[in-house]
Amino acid sequence: MKKILFACAALLAMSCVKEAGMEPETAKVPVSVGVLETKTVISGNQISFSGNESMTLVCEGVNAAKVSNVGTALNRFTGAFDAVGQNKTGASFYAIYPYVGVGQNGDEAGWLPVAQTAPFDGAANFMCSDKVTADYDEQAMPELSMQMNQLMGIIKVTFTNSSETFKDDVVKDVILSSSTQLVGSFVVKFDEAGRPAPAFRGDDAAYRRVIASYPSPVVLGMNQTHEVHLFVNPAEIKDAEITIITDKHEFTRKAAGAFTAKQGDLTYMDPMDVATTFTAEDLDVKTLVVWGDSYTNRSQKDGHVDRCNYVTHLHQMLGSGWEVYNGGSSGDVTNTIAARQGGIQLVINSTDFTVPAGTEPVAIDGLYSSKNFWFTDGEYTLTARFALVNPLEIVVEDASGNEVARVEGNVTIEGDKVTHFTRTTPGEEIKVPAYSKVVTFAAKNLRNPDLMIVYMGQNGGFKSLDILYNQYRSMIDYAFPEGPEDYIVLGFHNHDTVAKWNVDNAYWDFFGGASGFGVNEAEGRPISRFVNLYTELTGPDYKDYLVISGAAASVDDVRAEDIDYVSRGMIPYSYWIRPWDNDIHPNEYGAKAFAAAVYKKVVELGYVE
Repeated sequence: MKKILFACAALLAMSCVKEAGMEPETAKVPVSVGVLETKTVISGNQISFSGNESMTLVCEGVNAAKVSNVGTALNRFTGAFDAVGQNKTGASFYAIYPYVGVGQNGDEAGWLPVAQTAPFDGAANFMCSDKVTADYDEQAMPELSMQMNQLMGIIKVTFTNSSETFKDDVVKDVILSSSTQLVGSFVVKFDEAGRPAPAFRGDDAAYRRVIASYPSPVVLGMNQTHEVHLFVNPAEIKDAEITIITDKHEFTRKAAGAFTAKQGDLTYMDPMDVATTFTAEDLDVKTLVVWGDSYTNRSQKDGHVDRCNYVTHLHQMLGSGWEVYNGGSSGDVTNTIAARQGGIQLVINSTDFTVPAGTEPVAIDGLYSSKNFWFTDGEYTLTARFALVNPLEIVVEDASGNEVARVEGNVTIEGDKVTHFTRTTPGEEIKVPAYSKVVTFAAKNLRNPDLMIVYMGQNGGFKSLDILYNQYRSMIDYAFPEGPEDYIVLGFHNHDTVAKWNVDNAYWDFFGGASGFGVNEAEGRPISRFVNLYTELTGPDYKDYLVISGAAASVDDVRAEDIDYVSRGMIPYSYWIRPWDNDIHPNEYGAKAFAAAVYKKVVELGYVE
């Protein structure tokens, strides 16, 4: 049998010899740093690394020097050190890697992510070197050689399988959950003895779980050792539970008790083997359906890929135990989004047409969402977006409204903008009356999901706030006909949208209120199902979101443009795909910030245990 074992780094020593009453002056001192070892590897509780990163040096009475990797040379850094203006002998140096912005007050902020990479995530902001003692003066400084340790804790998970039943399973995720905060925002403080230690801020339930996902398929196999490292808060970890998710099964094991590991120690759980000592269950994959426009799913025609879609990052945080359907379509309006989902009736063609007996395509003029008293002017609205529409079913009815036939097929738009319907299988020729009802793939197959998220309205499709609300309600009512209503509504992230549709701040107040999607005990909502993206991304914690997204190295290292934009009531500059063109579609940073805000709500509502 193989064992899950735990290792945690020490908190490293630092001495402070600043002379009393002396006001430090700033001088630029050249510095180079050589880090022992030349590749990223974990050996026991030691770690070495390579790459085009940077690090921060910390010294007594002096706060920071940002040094950058020298070209392609592994673990070779150079830069300038803001040293006090006099010579020093026996100064104590520390390095924090990568650069996360050490402030002049001696505190340094960072972020440890929920979603990490198996078997090792070399991009997390958690490294700290051993102490190095050296002399320097205002003009010269010797090269420092450092062996890298972890400031954060490392939990090393080792597992194997000895059962034929599971040998072909593909490993997806390794998850650690605990009643202890494991990841999130932290500040590095220095104690009275000069030792740096991370202090995690808050205790949000969203950060009591860390998930390491394999970037490429790995088969569980027989008697094959798998090793994964999870980077966590080096605190006493209580109520720990390890879950290994494959494409077919979920294996769960609880720790025997609380544990704290220190540098040089290895803390073992009970011997465990996937086949015999884990609790094995068939994987119950949960379904998430997401609806919206380009803020949910950027078009490939725009030259943007999945990294600019917040749903991609949210899925990484949720893990492979979730199957995600993205119904976002660039440019789509609210009534046609709701029609694709099933909340509003969708119809086909404005004139009668005939579906041939064979599978050759037949030209039609399109799909339409039907008029309703709370929707837009005009008899019908043409639907040009087909996310989660195909394959659909056309419902053929007689003059009395009785269903006489159904035909399944796909609707496509060719390059010349001609729309076609192509039936899936041959059959009898069918005459289809104008405005015949359509049942989309989503309307038929994606009702009663484990969770639905809706974020729409930027492109219009409504005439008032009540209309927009009723469109959301139509989707919720259709998705959950018998309850419970497992949904989250996202609110606009910018003032321009509410001004454009003349709904102003009443939009956020209503949607987030008891009559909208906020807390309403009478309606069975003890927790709000509304995420106000504007408040999340511009409110008191906006700098934390910049760090979470990777747009800022730390809360003390936020770019001036971001501070300026937020001061003017706008989402940070770093989130815009083209800020110079007033295009506030999210780039990769914005998409990650969206995902982090939504993930917090997912956890708050209990969809992630």
